[in-house]
Amino acid sequence: MEKIIITANTGWYLYNFRRNTILSLVEKGFEVYAVAPNDDYTDRLQSLGCKFVNINMHRFSKNPIIELSVIFQYLRLYNRLKPTVILNFTPKSNIYSSISGGMLKIGIINNISGLGRMFINNNLAAKLVRMMYKFSQHHASTVFFQNKDDMNLFLEHNIVDNSQIDLVPGSGVDLDRFEHAPAPDDGIVRFILVARLLKEKGILDYILAASMIKDEYENVEFLLLGPVEKENIHSVSIDEIKKWENKGTIKYLGTTDDVPGKLRNVDCVVLPSYYREGVPKSLIEAAAMGKPIITTTNIGCRDTIENGITGYYCEMQNPKSVYEMMKEVIQCGHKKRVEMGLAGRDRAEKIFSEKIVINKYLNAINRIVVEKKKL
Repeated sequence: MEKIIITANTGWYLYNFRRNTILSLVEKGFEVYAVAPNDDYTDRLQSLGCKFVNINMHRFSKNPIIELSVIFQYLRLYNRLKPTVILNFTPKSNIYSSISGGMLKIGIINNISGLGRMFINNNLAAKLVRMMYKFSQHHASTVFFQNKDDMNLFLEHNIVDNSQIDLVPGSGVDLDRFEHAPAPDDGIVRFILVARLLKEKGILDYILAASMIKDEYENVEFLLLGPVEKENIHSVSIDEIKKWENKGTIKYLGTTDDVPGKLRNVDCVVLPSYYREGVPKSLIEAAAMGKPIITTTNIGCRDTIENGITGYYCEMQNPKSVYEMMKEVIQCGHKKRVEMGLAGRDRAEKIFSEKIVINKYLNAINRIVVEKKKL
């Protein structure tokens, strides 16, 4: 039985973003290992039929000794398990696991799901990250990108070559789990922002726009869903959220494994991001459920809608622009919002289905398996 290892920086990520990928690999008869730091999702991952292996990795660490130890952990693990293919997700896994797997001549498939802030700055840390990507990615058989901008950037920096690259429509969306669910016509227009609560995701623009809308309209609600990252200096804080709640601007829903349940009664999903996105999963999930979207023309975000048909573009770092698009959603009426949602669902079925993504991974894995058998 061929062994497949799938890695990421959290078990939460693997379970919430790659659950069906793992299930598909198990169903195809592969022996699957999920490798990530131990967290609350370890047991849930194992319930999918894979084996879990803990790795001591800290998402926000920049200590070179700690980071080097991660490479050696991967190296020891891969030398012991001798997998046929390693499927990497999230930046540190893409880099460190590729280095370790490449040293042992193991087939590697990487997924670049957005570049955040570290890659695109021009400071020393960003240059180091680019250098590490360049050193690690030549080990990969296939490097999947979620948008053409990131792919072209990697090509321009000679990090990958044309023989390695392929595109996927983000992480894909489970169209059965995120089923079409038009909001009720109950006289209340509900907006929600779903994301890691990083300021670059446009959280503050959302709050300011919501405050302006509430000055004009009574029957509106603004919801916020996603984790506060206490160790991340770019995250909003719990104290800030409490302040917004006390003013009556928003209602904070915390975190959940039932995103479809939180979206069901919502009229519009908002993400005014200026973060370097891949393709935001929250937006393609919103489209699948038939929710009009307000987002920016930022890389990755702009790929999720047809402006004026399935949603509206707003300007980056411009709360007034977000406010104007929210006003458009309110004034267009329930019937128009449902029509936009239907167009979004249709687009999700054609472009963003998770089955498209999983089939691409399976084809890349099978190519490596076939090549190994020829040796």
